[in-house]
Amino acid sequence: MPVADRGARPAAEFEGILAAAFRKAGWRVHRPGSGRDIGVDLAFDANQKKYIVQLKVSSEGRRERLIPLLSQAILQVQAFAHDSAEPVVPIAVVAAKRIPVSVAEQIRQFGARYASEVGIGVIDAEGLRLFAGHGLEKLDARPPRRVSSNPASPPRQSDLFSDLNQWMLKILLGQRLPDSLISVPREPVRNAFQLATVARVSVMSASRFVNQLANEGFLDKRGDHLQIARADELMERWVSANRQAVPDIPARWIIKKSEKELFANVAKYVAESSSPSLRPRF
Repeated sequence: MPVADRGARPAAEFEGILAAAFRKAGWRVHRPGSGRDIGVDLAFDANQKKYIVQLKVSSEGRRERLIPLLSQAILQVQAFAHDSAEPVVPIAVVAAKRIPVSVAEQIRQFGARYASEVGIGVIDAEGLRLFAGHGLEKLDARPPRRVSSNPASPPRQSDLFSDLNQWMLKILLGQRLPDSLISVPREPVRNAFQLATVARVSVMSASRFVNQLANEGFLDKRGDHLQIARADELMERWVSANRQAVPDIPARWIIKKSEKELFANVAKYVAESSSPSLRPRF
């Protein structure tokens, strides 16, 4: 039976992949009998020759895992070919869930260099097939363009108007407004460290906020103090960031009498909606 690392995919899956590739090439595939116990997992006939295959499955597609398995497969299939009562062509194949093409090329070259009389194969579950020797190269196939399973995500932009940032923004804007309009600590704020002290937040939070203001062009760097630039645009963005979508509620007026009654009902509804007792309290 194929030898597999712990955690490897079932060997039967890769036997199926190999058998399908051989049949697609027009070769007659059959399962060996007692040969399985001494180093043969598949056999097929092609070009008036008989081929025997020893398959090894790895849990990882790394070179240092695959080369020892390939070496073992070569030795086992060579031994069976030597003892066979009829001429056979030995083939050693290694498999894993995913094998980089560069690693597969190294494995194929290793086998061709040190065991040129043995056919060499490297396959994975994503469609990669690389072979060397005895005309097996016709089975070669490359998988579709591979996309990393963990693509690098773009750095997440911090929320300029988070609760903490809004508090620091009020402090910076409040330095230019009278106490009657806003109540904030009024101390010189020359840098992020002083802003952290005044706002009683971490230096990291203040630095991140100041850097974001600067990167978006909302910080005037010409003076000795931190000054907000393009304040009108910043305020518009602030309002938009806090604006919540209002769901539309479909309604229908059912008026059974005259148009005059319609207007009277609308006026009554507006008056009731404007009543102080019905207004939301903050």
